[in-house]
Amino acid sequence: MPCTAAAATEPEEVVAQAASRSVKQPRLYRRLSALGTTGGSVADTLNEYINEGRVVTHRELTNIKKLRKYHKFQHALEIMEWMENRKMFFIYADYALRLDLLSKTKGLATAEDYFNNLLPSAKTLPTYGSLLNCYCKENMEEKALALFEEMDGMNFDSTSLAFNNIMSLFMRLGKPEKVPPLVDEMKKRSISPNTVTYNIWMQSYAHLNDIDGAERVLEELKRENELRQAQLDNL
Repeated sequence: MPCTAAAATEPEEVVAQAASRSVKQPRLYRRLSALGTTGGSVADTLNEYINEGRVVTHRELTNIKKLRKYHKFQHALEIMEWMENRKMFFIYADYALRLDLLSKTKGLATAEDYFNNLLPSAKTLPTYGSLLNCYCKENMEEKALALFEEMDGMNFDSTSLAFNNIMSLFMRLGKPEKVPPLVDEMKKRSISPNTVTYNIWMQSYAHLNDIDGAERVLEELKRENELRQAQLDNL
């Protein structure tokens, strides 16, 4: 019986020790997300974490970059700067994300300089798309259309995202009449509209007081949803 009792308490001790460690050494994301209230820098926090004998992986930092979702753009940018200083491997999406963060924290001119100084191998669909998104959000029609045309020549506008950005730009600029032709162009290129596309398309007709047009888009969206559901049902 004494042996049984000892065996029963051993797992409890292990759990208690693990809980104690987790209290004393919070997970990396918790430490970084608390910087707004505790002070300190991202670099110091990451270095301290490593000095404790822990390993920081690219995947972990990629997950932490969700700080951007909570508008902690400066902290997210500092994570990426730390990654670059440590010579951590960047994937294409990382360059695009850093460009977006630079635009949000230091201005579009800085983001443009970053893009222009990228190696040709890093100027891919994600980075072009990120810069296009920046132009569109700033309502910079001339630059957005010029970049969109450049992307067209490189076949980088073969997704709905680039078209959606341009359509959103036209809506903000009060040019809803330019949206339906873009949808027609997407269909000619066999680029399937997504939910965002349909929403912008319907809004354009609403702004043009074309109720019939908006209803046609709604009916098409319903047919597409029914088709997708039927395909899922057959899996």
